[in-house]
Amino acid sequence: MLKSHSLVAQEELLAQLGNIERQISELEGERKAVQRLLTKLRQQNLENHDVTRRDSFDRLLVEKQILDTLRGRSRETSTADLFRQARSVNYGLKDATFRSHLHRMKKKGTITSPKWGFWRIVKGQ
Repeated sequence: MLKSHSLVAQEELLAQLGNIERQISELEGERKAVQRLLTKLRQQNLENHDVTRRDSFDRLLVEKQILDTLRGRSRETSTADLFRQARSVNYGLKDATFRSHLHRMKKKGTITSPKWGFWRIVKGQ
């Protein structure tokens, strides 16, 4: 019995979807591998710091990214923009955790918030 054109088309589309899903899975694996390598390199750059817990390492990475972002800007930077930049070094960073990093850095005097929702680095940092 011959298959209808519709059934053949459906099978072809399902095969294409299967290939796409496989490619996505492979790319996600590659992304995770690159993220692990990047984390190792960043960890080597922070080896002079006292890092005793995994979250301490994550905190240092996020704080360094915040400072690097602010150093590269000539004016205040929004909280949302800083959060996007921080997630480039810690993909799973939660909003509440990020805000606690900002609060800690403000308390230490490394950053300041001249107006609500915007940040800048304190001169000399």
